[in-house]
Amino acid sequence: MVRKSPVAGLVVAVVVVGAVGLLLGGLLGTGERSSAAPTDHFYSKAAVATDAGTCSEVGRDILKMNGSAVDAAIASLLCVGLQNAHSMGIGGGFFFVIYDASTGRVETIDARETAPMKATEDMFGNNTQLCRKGGLSIAIPGEIRGYEMAHKRHGRLPWRELFKPSIALARRGFPIGKALAQAISSSKESIQHDGFLCEVFCDSENKILKENDIVRFPKLADTYQRIAEEGPDVFYKGSIAHGIVEDVQQADAPSSGPVLALILNIVNGYNFTGTSVSTSEEKTLTYHRILEAFRFAYAKRSKLGDPRYLNITDLIHNMTSDYFADGIRRKITDDTTHPDSYYEPEYFVPDNHGTAHLSVIAEDAQLIYTLVQSNFIKPGKRPLSSMCPAIIFDKYNKVKMVVILNMLFFDYDLKKAVTEPRFHNQLNPNVTVVEQGFDKSVLEGLTQKNHVTQLLAVADSVVQVVVRQGDRLCAVSDPRKGGYPAGY
Repeated sequence: MVRKSPVAGLVVAVVVVGAVGLLLGGLLGTGERSSAAPTDHFYSKAAVATDAGTCSEVGRDILKMNGSAVDAAIASLLCVGLQNAHSMGIGGGFFFVIYDASTGRVETIDARETAPMKATEDMFGNNTQLCRKGGLSIAIPGEIRGYEMAHKRHGRLPWRELFKPSIALARRGFPIGKALAQAISSSKESIQHDGFLCEVFCDSENKILKENDIVRFPKLADTYQRIAEEGPDVFYKGSIAHGIVEDVQQADAPSSGPVLALILNIVNGYNFTGTSVSTSEEKTLTYHRILEAFRFAYAKRSKLGDPRYLNITDLIHNMTSDYFADGIRRKITDDTTHPDSYYEPEYFVPDNHGTAHLSVIAEDAQLIYTLVQSNFIKPGKRPLSSMCPAIIFDKYNKVKMVVILNMLFFDYDLKKAVTEPRFHNQLNPNVTVVEQGFDKSVLEGLTQKNHVTQLLAVADSVVQVVVRQGDRLCAVSDPRKGGYPAGY
């Protein structure tokens, strides 16, 4: 429904909980930009930041029940699957990055959706729509299995307790927020011509629901209830699974962590500081260099894929090394950008279409970062993801706030880092997109360096941030999607 894309002004959230998620600021998302700056929320013990405020409260309440960070993350994500149903849900997949402060161990759970066993590289033929709509576009969901694994390893509360808040919310309904309303509006025709979707997102007169209208998910509540009571197998092997297959038949990992590492290694060599964005001229040159780093990194991303099917060990080693970044930096010219071929891409990389993410920090200083969210198809193969969850530490091995670019290099405060208008270029298409409010003089300067630019009608990314500042936790949810954090 909604396109999301990595952007500059990246902010990574730090989460301190039994299992913690760290958020990549400004990296993925969607929604409408708010003119108001977010309010800082400070907490002494624990914090949760999601793109739906009610769901932040769900996670906070789970933590106060002595739940672990993983418990809070699962409960929050089940809620986000309702409040921002266009971004994620149990029909998709995710990455968990978990940091256990007591052991110093970092763990990643890859629960990305996978291609069915009968999938083939040529099953879409020449029809580009088949990979986006219809039964052939559907993969095997990893969400519930991933929750199960995370809960078995790090959960403290009973499995069924994590579903209770969302079951109640789905049954009683809730007002539609701006982000979901926008997604519904942009897919109006598709929804009105799909009986299953219209049953949820249309009123009695077959008109789509709008912002602040009450939406209910009674069938999803029933599904949550059964998974809570009978366990994950009912979703994959039982009557629910059979029902899903029937609906599909009747209807018309690999993360990008190496891409993030390559971008950071390239720009790190420029030794950016606050002075690098202090004037229009300095800012134009700085943003030009960052955009060129984006282009080169995305060219290499086109060669990434599921490591179970591709030998990409050497490629990842190169993309994460300083010497490789140094070589690329020498190819960046300060006076102009270049045609696509200059960056040596190998495959076309299509846009991504939907993710959600959350950050959690619990009392026991454990962290969780979660991202919920294309390569030639093969049976059991996982699609390439633009997500790159990360947890970053200081020299004392303490988890720190991660603010890529805006805070890491430019000394922006948290509010400015989150609300600053962002920009993005992923090489294909070779167009630099910018948000409303982007500095016009810088935009003109980029045009003089031969950048093709496009102004976004609505914001194209969101971030959720949890930052440790001394003995306090500061949490911010991006105003672009209307969320707010919670903690205690």
